[in-house]
Amino acid sequence: MKNLINRQFFSELIDATGGGGGAPPVAPGVPQTPQTTGLPTLPDKWFDNLPAEYKGEESLKNITDFGSLIKSYVHAQKMVGAEKIPIPGKFSTDDDWKNVFSKLGLPKDAAGYNFDMPKDSKFDDDFVKSFKENAHKNGILPKQAAGLMNWFDETIRATGQKNSEKMKHDSETAINGLKTEWGLAYNDNLQIARLAVNKLGDDNLKQFMEESKLGDDPRVIKLFANIGKFLKEEKQVDLGSPGHFTGALTPSDAQKKIDTLLGDPAGPYYNADHPNHKAAIEEAQTLFKSAYPS
Repeated sequence: MKNLINRQFFSELIDATGGGGGAPPVAPGVPQTPQTTGLPTLPDKWFDNLPAEYKGEESLKNITDFGSLIKSYVHAQKMVGAEKIPIPGKFSTDDDWKNVFSKLGLPKDAAGYNFDMPKDSKFDDDFVKSFKENAHKNGILPKQAAGLMNWFDETIRATGQKNSEKMKHDSETAINGLKTEWGLAYNDNLQIARLAVNKLGDDNLKQFMEESKLGDDPRVIKLFANIGKFLKEEKQVDLGSPGHFTGALTPSDAQKKIDTLLGDPAGPYYNADHPNHKAAIEEAQTLFKSAYPS
C-alpha cells in the first residue's frame, strides 16, 4: 500500500512540475542548458505547483532538484517496515521510558546483566548485586553498565595504588625525621619501644598493630619508646634485656651534656692538669658524635 502511495505521489509530482515528458518547460526567450545528468531539473517555485494536499509537507521544502528528491525517496523506502521507537515527551511516565529502554536492549530484570569482573576485583558480591539493581532501575543498558563497572574497578585500583604509594612515602618521610631526631640513639630507642609493646601489650594489640601498620607509624614508635624509657628509669617495670644496646644519646640530649661540659671554665675539659681532663676530652668527642651524627 505504501509503495503504491509513493508511486502515485511521484507521478503527481512529476506531472505537477512538468517533468513527465523529459525536460521541464522553459519560459520563452530563455536559452536551454544541455542536460548533463540525465535527470530533468525542477523549475523555479516548483513547490507552488504541487497539489493542495502536498503543499503542507515540510519534508519537501528542502528538495531543490531531482537528485535530492530521489535520495529522499530511497531513504523513505528503506524505512518502510523498520521498527520505530517513539521518543517520550515531557509528560511521559516511567513506564513510557521503560518501554523505550526495553526496545533498546534493557533486560527484563537485574539478572540480565553479566559482568566479566577480574578475579582480584575490589568489589564484593553485594556491591555488584546492588549496582545491577540500580542500573536496571535507571534504564542503563548492559553495555553501558559493563563500561561503568570497568571504570569503577579501574578507578578504585588506581586510587588504592595512589593512596598506598602516598602512605609509603609519608611513612618513609616520618621515619627519616625520627632518625634525624634520635640520631645514633635511633636503634636503642627502637628496641626500647619494642620491649615496651611486648611487656605491656597482649597478642591482640600486637596483631592489631601489625595488620593496621600502626606499628610502623613514627608517632606510635616514639610513644612506646618514651613509655619504655620512663618505666626503665623509674624502675617500675623490668622491660627485659635489649639485644645490642649502645647507650647512645639523641642529638638534643647530647647537646645538653656538651653545653654542661663546655660551660664550666673551671672544669676538667679546659684544665690540662685536672685528673679527669683526658676523660672529659673523650666524653666531649663521644657527645659531639651523638649531637652531630652526620
